[in-house]
Amino acid sequence: MAITTTASATISDFAAGLAAGSLALFGVTYHGLLWALFGALVSLLFTSPQTRPAASAAVIGGMLSGAVLSDLVLLLLVTTLPSLPASIATSIHLAMAFVVGAGAKPILTALVSTIIRKLKKYGGDDHV
Repeated sequence: MAITTTASATISDFAAGLAAGSLALFGVTYHGLLWALFGALVSLLFTSPQTRPAASAAVIGGMLSGAVLSDLVLLLLVTTLPSLPASIATSIHLAMAFVVGAGAKPILTALVSTIIRKLKKYGGDDHV
């Protein structure tokens, strides 16, 4: 089934809005966000099939965590190694965004399942 022009425009508008909102809310760099998105999408290729909402949550979580943590790495690199060339710092920054974006799904999945298990153990809702 082909995606209609209206649907594809809506999807691209949503993605652009999500990226712009992330940039404004978290103060992350555009390139970090983009490379973290690539990493999160690549991680979907190596995981078992999942529902569309779960895949969307994994991509969004991987993208945001990769962008934020890679910007933190960039900040630490620039402050601790001021003589580091900008091109090397940028390459490390983008590589970290990709790696964290790709590796965030297993960590986020384990974190969510642990929280759900703790809620059930300590009297949480039975429907969780």
